[in-house]
Amino acid sequence: MFKQRIIALLVIVAAVGIGYFVYQTESSNSNYNFKLGLDLNGGSHLVYQADVSEVAAGDIASSMEALRNVIERRVNLFGVSEPIVQTESAGLIAGKTIAQKLIVELPGVANIDKAIEMIGKTPLLEFKLVQEGPPAAGTTTPTLTLIPTGLTGRLLKRAALEFGQNIGEPQVLLNFTDEGKELFAQITK
Repeated sequence: MFKQRIIALLVIVAAVGIGYFVYQTESSNSNYNFKLGLDLNGGSHLVYQADVSEVAAGDIASSMEALRNVIERRVNLFGVSEPIVQTESAGLIAGKTIAQKLIVELPGVANIDKAIEMIGKTPLLEFKLVQEGPPAAGTTTPTLTLIPTGLTGRLLKRAALEFGQNIGEPQVLLNFTDEGKELFAQITK
């Protein structure tokens, strides 16, 4: 009988200790707050379907990975705590993937319209020539004027970063469409 009372007392002390720990982690001034998911904390779950019909079958995975990286960088600008950006391949017929999806989860995002706008906004890459002019009055720095060339990211097939073989400095490799190649040749003559 005495042994059972000791065991019951130990169970009660353990339960109080565990309850105190749980209470402390739930209080707002604790360093150990629980991370709540989209279902409890609120937020947004966005699913985008990628059109890969014009992408070579061997390049689909790398294209989707590049897309994921770009969108993840954009999402990180929001300052969202623990966003999830992932790709998903769905369906396979004769070795060809049918659907490519990008899934973005933004816990606690209040302005979903702004999030959708920033994620979906397509940046514009333009190549411009720089023309150096005479310095402005009272300065020694020459004025620079940007001249549009008509060469944009629309004429770019692929861009890659490589490091030179000799001293390892970074180099950007550009692969243009046929129209882009002709325009680039005219600009750089």
